[in-house]
Amino acid sequence: MRADPIWLGQVLLNLLTNASAYSPPESTIAVTVAAQHGWVEVQVQDQGPGIPPGEQAHIFSPYVRGRAGRQARCTGLGLGLHIVQTLVRLHGGTVGVRSTPGEGACFWFRLPALGLGPAPRQLACGPIWRS
Repeated sequence: MRADPIWLGQVLLNLLTNASAYSPPESTIAVTVAAQHGWVEVQVQDQGPGIPPGEQAHIFSPYVRGRAGRQARCTGLGLGLHIVQTLVRLHGGTVGVRSTPGEGACFWFRLPALGLGPAPRQLACGPIWRS
């Protein structure tokens, strides 16, 4: 796939940080990568509390934190998944979540395989947000 390595690294860092924050200590976080149907898909599966269906539709919105995060008093502003979604879309991809409460969450993103679809927009290295 064609992707900006810095921004792709930020996507993975955000997904792995979330998985770690919501998973019990010593649990496994699985990362898988597969190419299929013209896409490269990356999945990050945790063993946390999961996300109720009503929250899944809003989880990528800015400043949104799920009930589990509020109850666990996880730190953060609720911007990590919004940043993930923004960066993946800038690369011509899609992002989503599959989750059943009590069974963890699987966050995934797909980017066009090399040679398929539009080239990602030119992304400048630098801060995502400035004060």
